[in-house]
Amino acid sequence: MNETEEAESRLRRSIIITLIACLIFITVTDIGFFLYYRKNGGLIFSEAEYIKRRIIVPVFINTATVLLTWLANRSPRINGHSKNMICAFAICTLGGSVAIFNSYFSPLWCIPMVAILFCTLFHDRKMMLGLLIYSIILIILACMFVCNDYKDNESFKSMMIENCVVVIIITIIVFIISQSMEKYNLSIINATKEYFEKQEEYRRRYQIDSLTKVYSRQYLDMTAPQILVEATPENPICVVLLDVDHFKQVNDTYGHENGDKVLRNLGELCQQFMKEPYFIGRFGGEEFVIIMRGTDKASGMKMVDRLRLDFFHAKYDFTDANISFSAGMTCITEMTGFGEVFQAIDKALYDSKKKGRNQLTVV
Repeated sequence: MNETEEAESRLRRSIIITLIACLIFITVTDIGFFLYYRKNGGLIFSEAEYIKRRIIVPVFINTATVLLTWLANRSPRINGHSKNMICAFAICTLGGSVAIFNSYFSPLWCIPMVAILFCTLFHDRKMMLGLLIYSIILIILACMFVCNDYKDNESFKSMMIENCVVVIIITIIVFIISQSMEKYNLSIINATKEYFEKQEEYRRRYQIDSLTKVYSRQYLDMTAPQILVEATPENPICVVLLDVDHFKQVNDTYGHENGDKVLRNLGELCQQFMKEPYFIGRFGGEEFVIIMRGTDKASGMKMVDRLRLDFFHAKYDFTDANISFSAGMTCITEMTGFGEVFQAIDKALYDSKKKGRNQLTVV
C-alpha cells in the first residue's frame, strides 16, 4: 500500500467513525423531537405513524448504510476507489435521510451537498458528478414527502416547491465550486509533485556522476569525512585511489567517446564488486576513490586485485589492447581526516605508477 492509498484508508476510517456518531446523533434527535411534539401537541400524525415514519424507517436506513459501509471497507475484494465511492454515497445518504424525514424544515435539504464538498478530498470528478445527481434526487424526494404530508395546504406546497428549486440551484453552484476546488487542488498536487521530482533530479545529479554512475566528486567530498570518523580497530576502513593507466593516450588515440567507454566500464565493474557498505566516487577525470567499511588490509587488497584483473581483461570494440589501472590503498583503524588519507593513497598510487603500473601499492 502506497502513501496515497494509506491516506485514503485513514480518511475512510475517519468517515465511518463520523457516520456512526451521526447515526447516534440523528436517532437521539429524532426521538427527542418526537417526545417534544407529543408533549406540546405538535404531531401531525398519530404516535404510531410518527414513530414508524420519523424514527423506525430513518434508523433502519441509516443503520443499514453505516453497516454496509463498514463491511465494504473491511472487504479485501473491494478496491480503494470503490470504497471511496461507498463512503461518499454513505455521507450523502445520511444527509438525505435527515432532509427527507425532516422535510418540513427545508434548510436541511442542503445537507446532501456537504458530501459533494467533502469528497473533493478523493479527487474523483465522476464521483462528484454522481453525488450531484444523487443529491438532487434526495432533494426532490424531500420536497415530495413534505408536499404529501401537507397536500391540503396549497400555499405551503408552493413554498416548498420554490424552496426545492432554490436548494437544487444552490447544490449545482456548490458542485461547480467543488469542481473549481478540485482543479485547484490537482494543480497544487501536480506542482508539488513536479517540484519534488525536480528536487530528486537535482539530488541525483548532485550525488551521481552522469558518465560512470558512481558517486560524484561533490558527494564524495561531503560523505568521505563522515565515513572515516567511523574507523576503529573493530571496524577498519580501507580507502583506495585508482587511476586508469595511459588514459590520455587512450583519448588521443581512440577519441574521447571511446575513452568514456573505458570509464563507464570501470564504473560498472566497481559497482559490481563494491556492494554496500562500500562507497565508490569519481574523484575526477580517470581517478576513482573506493571506501570499504569493515574491511581489513588483506581483504581490501584481495578485492582491489580482483577488480584490477577484471578491468585489465575487459574487451572493447575499438581496440584489442588491454587497459589497466594503478591503485594506492591504505587501511585506517581510527578517526582520520580525508585530506590526510588522500595524501597517503595518492602517494601510494604514484608509487604504483612508478613501479610499472597495473598494480596496487598499500601504505
